[in-house]
Amino acid sequence: MPPSQVRWTAYGAQAQGELREVITEAKRTDPLAPLTVVVPSDLAGVVTRRFLASGVTEGSPPRRGIAGLQILTVDRLAEQLATAALVDTGRRPATNPVLAAAWRRTLAADSGIFAHVAAHPATVQALVDAHRTLRDLSAPGIDAVAASGPLTKDLVRLHRQVVGLLARSWSDAADLRAAAVRAIADRPETARALGTIVTFLPQDLAQSQAALLRRSRPQRILS
Repeated sequence: MPPSQVRWTAYGAQAQGELREVITEAKRTDPLAPLTVVVPSDLAGVVTRRFLASGVTEGSPPRRGIAGLQILTVDRLAEQLATAALVDTGRRPATNPVLAAAWRRTLAADSGIFAHVAAHPATVQALVDAHRTLRDLSAPGIDAVAASGPLTKDLVRLHRQVVGLLARSWSDAADLRAAAVRAIADRPETARALGTIVTFLPQDLAQSQAALLRRSRPQRILS
């Protein structure tokens, strides 16, 4: 597969217009050919979908709708690729209340350096947020965090306990993205079914999100 083509653009009307040009070019020989646009957020997806559906192009007759097009965030792309595989394992999505409950249970058993604030809701939420960040790191990366001081050492210790507590019955975004990467590696036709992949205005990506995009090999990147 040829390398991705990167096209630099400004935000706003220029980016939307160039996206339409990229889609028109990709569908020039086959209007029904599948095409996937990966957007940075659900809100960006709504705006993009409405713009493309409007069919307004300066100097051309209006047309409404584009066949064979789907607009997804990176994590919605991961869901499409890997949800079935995770469902087969019997693991359910670890929502924010599930993560908070797991952290409260872990802190109740041994709160360590967080003993004086373990019962405060803000502490639990901050630890849930830190947990999500740590889940995106490699094992050596987490070890490096643990080695940076007493607080982070205890944070990582508790994080690993929470991961172990949830592993059998629950899955999170990191699991989903990793499963999507495996799905593409094991079944390349899964990615081919997405058709041409256009990454539209990518923002800061988690490492696991970037890994999924690399594996899916977008043909066009509008940045």
